[in-house]
Amino acid sequence: MFELSIAKKYLVPKRKQLSVALISLMSVSVISLVVWLVLVFLSVTDGIERSWLQKLTTLNGPVRITPTPAYFSSYYYQIDNFSAASNYAPRSLAQKAAAERSDPYDAESDMALPARFPKPERDAEGQLLDPVKQAALILQKRKLAFQEYELGGAMLRLHMVRAGPNIAGQGGLPGGQRQSFLTQVAYVSSLCDRNPYLSDLVIEPSAEDVQNLFSLSVYDLQNTQENGSLPGVSEKILQARVKALFNQFTVDKLATGGPGGLAEQTRWALPRNLLPERFSCPVQAYVHGEGHGARVIAINFLSDKLAAKATFTRESSKWQVKTEAGQILAVNEMVPLFVEESLTFQASLLPSSLPRLRSLGDVVFHIEGQLCTIPLKGEIPWEGLKIAGARPHLSSLANTASLPIDDKFASPVFLPKQFQEGGVKLGDRGFLSYAASTASSVQEQRLPIYVTGFYDPGIMAIGNKCILAPPGIVHTLNLSNQSFQLDPSFASGIQVWVDPLSSAKQVKQDLEAAFEEAGISQYWKVTTFHDYDFAKDLLLQFQSDKYMFTLVGGIILIVACCNIISLLVLLVNDKKREIGILQAMGARTSSIALIFAACGAGMGIVSSLLGTVAALFTLRHIDSLAHFLSVIQGHDAFNAIFYGKTLPNTLSTDALLFILIATPVLSLLAGLVPALKACRLRPSTILRSES
Repeated sequence: MFELSIAKKYLVPKRKQLSVALISLMSVSVISLVVWLVLVFLSVTDGIERSWLQKLTTLNGPVRITPTPAYFSSYYYQIDNFSAASNYAPRSLAQKAAAERSDPYDAESDMALPARFPKPERDAEGQLLDPVKQAALILQKRKLAFQEYELGGAMLRLHMVRAGPNIAGQGGLPGGQRQSFLTQVAYVSSLCDRNPYLSDLVIEPSAEDVQNLFSLSVYDLQNTQENGSLPGVSEKILQARVKALFNQFTVDKLATGGPGGLAEQTRWALPRNLLPERFSCPVQAYVHGEGHGARVIAINFLSDKLAAKATFTRESSKWQVKTEAGQILAVNEMVPLFVEESLTFQASLLPSSLPRLRSLGDVVFHIEGQLCTIPLKGEIPWEGLKIAGARPHLSSLANTASLPIDDKFASPVFLPKQFQEGGVKLGDRGFLSYAASTASSVQEQRLPIYVTGFYDPGIMAIGNKCILAPPGIVHTLNLSNQSFQLDPSFASGIQVWVDPLSSAKQVKQDLEAAFEEAGISQYWKVTTFHDYDFAKDLLLQFQSDKYMFTLVGGIILIVACCNIISLLVLLVNDKKREIGILQAMGARTSSIALIFAACGAGMGIVSSLLGTVAALFTLRHIDSLAHFLSVIQGHDAFNAIFYGKTLPNTLSTDALLFILIATPVLSLLAGLVPALKACRLRPSTILRSES
């Protein structure tokens, strides 16, 4: 079409049309800047919302089915209190689902029911209506991932033992141990191991966690002595524990000195077998005596060469030190070599050292590293070194059953990551304390536990205080606990996970219809994550922020596109003669209008593409931009609690569609004003004025 070719000709800047070119460049730049800003903000906001929704729905489930008051007042629930098969105590939803009989009551052997006891509700075949099994059957038919859960409360008390020398005021114990205690009221939720996304929440063990597991392996944690210290274990038990840990973790990095090492010390004694045949290095030499009787008694490797007062060299088997005064002294093989700076080595275990170890220091590693410019390589015992890097062979969930815990009565629990940040480590032991009624009084009961991992609770309302424990632990707490009284409809239910999250409302409607058809709708309340009390306001705020900024961005985009009107009006005035010639040659009015409308739309398309490219570049380097803003402000520009460790860097599809549609359309509309003006020009008037 000749209209598009002419529009292209007008849009290409020319030297003779400097004013038009500058206005065109300014218009495109302003629109591109607005497009860039809208895309970046909406993409980051959309990414943060997705991240929060993922954390919210991973642990809680996007669909939740909770029992109603009708369930707790029904014969089906209350009959457990009068049945020996149920131990005369209410059964959890999981126990109800796994029970062979829906009605555990035996009229011949169990106690008589009260006169006003609820009447059983039966199905068409005369069988007791089982709302739990019916609900599970409905969920299974729809191939949904689900699991029953229970929530209770207890007093958590952890005993944290750390290897190292006694330190005043830090719980120092005889035998090189330090201990501390953590006591906190906590919620206890059953671990939903059928959750398909639970592994995404579990935090991989850190090097400090693995170090703590090895450090605890030398202690008998079940037998505390009168002075508070913990005795050691036999060599056989130690070897079994260490072997089990190395079956779980691969230790690939070791570091020298510092807190947390197996032997805490400020300086590390460098084994000579790590040094090469030839080297020369500045050191600080400690010399005893003067003149011919002078001898080196210790050598200290320094990271700061300016502080060096001697040069240490080796030529084959000849070790010597040259002092500042130029004196050359031989170094005896027994002279200790110390390293001030912290070194990190690549390490690999020598399995042959495990069967004969008597302490952790007997474990041997092959290491490689560098001291100043000296390469270090060789085999050394695990003494004075700490773990700097370790890789688990399996996920933390799979590791739960294989931690070297000798107490078969202790239960594994997962703690929120805030506990890890507060100093709790993998393998720490303790108990859950609760009050239970006995024949004569209310007494404290304890359930032994150990920390098997940490998880990210996301934005769960009770996340910072919620412990994930085996279902049996939680049910025991709820049956016996006299200190925590939770709303029954809040303390139990069924979590349902759906994919994608957008289908949650549809799944809810489908389940409600199915429950109604099965006759169990009065026993269940189905909710989605949109209705969770601790998330509803947050989700509404996210939507409001997105709509508000989209509206503001649209308004700014309209203002930016108005620059096109100024440009095209100027262009129409500049091209009057050409417009007149085209009309005289037979060009229709609509063709003239299309030329300038195409100019406006073309500028919008070009601006959209430039802004999109700039947005993609910015999102790719969003963390660098956040770091730059943090440096300018002097503090973190984006709080990791709300935004995560890294900002989202994926371009939002919805924002991109909005920009690619809105910008060309607005630019086209802006181009219609000058186009209408060009349509009204008459060839005779134009040519007469140009003559």
